[in-house]
Amino acid sequence: MTAASELINFNEQDTLNSINTAYDQQYSALRIDENISHYNKLNAEIESTKIKLATNVEMI
Repeated sequence: MTAASELINFNEQDTLNSINTAYDQQYSALRIDENISHYNKLNAEIESTKIKLATNVEMI
């Protein structure tokens, strides 16, 4: 049975590691997870406001 490390030479592994590191750094710099969380919070607030407005219109 061949180990996975034998299938990739060290130069290829270094290149993959560099790509992964660059991706992780750029992903973190964009703050994607924070932006998604903020969007979801705002969306929930908007939906809540819509419901309140619809309820108030029905009362009027």
